[in-house]
Amino acid sequence: MYKNIQIDYENEIAIVTLNRPKKLNAIDLDTIAELDDVFRVTLPPKQPKAVILTGTGKSFTSGLDLTSPEIMNIFSPPSTQTEPGSRARDLEMLIRRMQSPILAIANFSSPVICAINGLCIGLGMDLASACDIRIASSSSRLSVREIKIGICADLGSLFFMPRICRNESWVRDICLTGRIFSAQEALEIGGFLSEVVPSDDGIMSRTMEIAREIVSNPKIAIEGTKKNLNRSIRSGMNDCFDFVAVWNSIRLQETCVIQDSIIKITDGSKISKL
Repeated sequence: MYKNIQIDYENEIAIVTLNRPKKLNAIDLDTIAELDDVFRVTLPPKQPKAVILTGTGKSFTSGLDLTSPEIMNIFSPPSTQTEPGSRARDLEMLIRRMQSPILAIANFSSPVICAINGLCIGLGMDLASACDIRIASSSSRLSVREIKIGICADLGSLFFMPRICRNESWVRDICLTGRIFSAQEALEIGGFLSEVVPSDDGIMSRTMEIAREIVSNPKIAIEGTKKNLNRSIRSGMNDCFDFVAVWNSIRLQETCVIQDSIIKITDGSKISKL
């Protein structure tokens, strides 16, 4: 049904897998549209009591696919005929389109568990942050990477992470430096993860154990618990997403700084060493 996403079911559990292994599951605009469709159209009628979000191959996701022509166009200099106001409006609409699957995951009626293996970079952190539970393999490497390409993260991390993590200083550290950190650091210092599994091979079996325990409970109680947790912790979510969309739509006019940063961060030799 989808080109870049695979959906499997085990009883009342839906397993949603990013499926671009040759790209380390880097996410382009087509994948964003598919994710949005999965959580807004495909899954609701199925009424799964829990959802697992993961990635195939060696990584959960290396983040936004900066090699995609459509993505590169976002950061390219505008035509001399383009009015700044019109460009800002178009960028804001695009940012909101990219935010949509993040909000769909956060608001999905059933809990979503993120199983992280390998890289979880940039947009990967947004996706993971929107989930209800996050576990990772010990070899995972994570980063809120957007600052490295000259923008602030506008797809959820800056909203979710201060609410998820117990250490605000650590959140500001990783978001302002854009540095790579380990799963163990995310667990022990940040509290971003609930568990670290020793190996990639064990990540899905452990995630399934958690999902099966969740779905053993009554559906109405599962939904009610998530709804009320969201209300107590994530109030103001829409306002924060709106603000950052407007902010970046204006600041993305400064394409020269961003282009230089993208050239550095898309160096294949650097990606392989993360």
